[in-house]
Amino acid sequence: MDDELLFDGIDFTEHDEQAEKNLESAKQKAARKVQADSARVIVEEMYRNPQDGENKEELFDRCVVKLAEIAPSVQDKRTFVKSVVRFIDPPPTKRTPEEWQAIFPRYPTTEDGYVQSFEPDDAEGYRAALEKYGVCVVKVLSADECDRTVTAMFEEVNSLPPGPRKQCDVSPTDPNTWADVNWPTSSKFLTKESAMHPQAFTVRSNETIYKVFSKIWNEHRLGVSVDRWGIARGSKDVPLGDTTVDKPRWKAPLKPHWDYNPWLFVDEQATGMAMGYQGLVALLDQPVDIGAHLTLPGGTKFLKTWTEEHACIFPTRLTRKSARPKPDDPILDYMQPIPLRKGEMVIWSWGQLHGSIPNASPNMRLHQFVRMWPADAVNPEYSDHDGFSAKRVLRKCMKDPSFDIKKYNWTPFQRKLFQLDPW
Repeated sequence: MDDELLFDGIDFTEHDEQAEKNLESAKQKAARKVQADSARVIVEEMYRNPQDGENKEELFDRCVVKLAEIAPSVQDKRTFVKSVVRFIDPPPTKRTPEEWQAIFPRYPTTEDGYVQSFEPDDAEGYRAALEKYGVCVVKVLSADECDRTVTAMFEEVNSLPPGPRKQCDVSPTDPNTWADVNWPTSSKFLTKESAMHPQAFTVRSNETIYKVFSKIWNEHRLGVSVDRWGIARGSKDVPLGDTTVDKPRWKAPLKPHWDYNPWLFVDEQATGMAMGYQGLVALLDQPVDIGAHLTLPGGTKFLKTWTEEHACIFPTRLTRKSARPKPDDPILDYMQPIPLRKGEMVIWSWGQLHGSIPNASPNMRLHQFVRMWPADAVNPEYSDHDGFSAKRVLRKCMKDPSFDIKKYNWTPFQRKLFQLDPW
């Protein structure tokens, strides 16, 4: 068919005009994008290099003014600048070593190489320590209670489904049994599930530990965590066979971190929500060389300032993920080991930067994690948000037909603490 007959009667003028408009619109859009991309680079460079004496607000306003000059097509200039600088730390605040030391005072140490610990009845003492340092140490278990818990720990470890290459049961005193193949998991924590031995629940409901947390919270209606065992193998001069060897991979340190998004923590504190606490009980002596708990004394009190001086690393401040400071953050120079005696418990605030130092000894570091918070009758947020809350862990367990909750024979007090019954 003839092309002239095919298109006869069609007016292409309107179509040509629309195509020109589309082309012009595309060109303008591309030009705005180039302008915005260029402005983004300039604003970012400005924000990273403030003028002498310029504070964060002054720097932000100067970036907005500059943006108006170089990218007038950007409609909401303050929002644009916020989107550029949200992941860029504000200008660093310069502090002298003396100023840093005043912000992060040392937790008191003792002549025997450990730290100050409080009697369970000295609520005034350990509450004051929590307020000042963000951490405290309290005597909670007897030597006999610790020994029974260590026995229970390895009864459970050795009863869990073994890997295909398991050679023997693990003994805490025999390094020849510590090979990776003998553990329930190859992860650095060596166990991946909550500790479910009856003795683990006995520790969680220990009257002294409960009394301490009740006084910290000023509340008797509490819930408790059902967390994992804490195990770290020795790594230095480990006696294996007829010789001693170093096992660097067994050091298992935890890098300094916040378990809780620090920006969200600060926001929640501003709304009046009471901070939560973490805790662990040493089941053997934990001198520094065995891999002690590590903390930043005074870190919780400083956290609001720290979040103002550092851009949130998350797309939203609402995420509950953990966070770490950058490796060159000067606060890391003020971390302090907290060695524990057998039976002592270290308790620290959710807002506390913490970790652990490597186990550089031939012995195991053994502990049990325990923390308590107001029960659902007081505030359900704590149990709902804690992945190891007894409420969440036991509900999951009870969906398994093989789980026999009756074997525990818990008392009415324990059932309330484990949030199976209301207070």
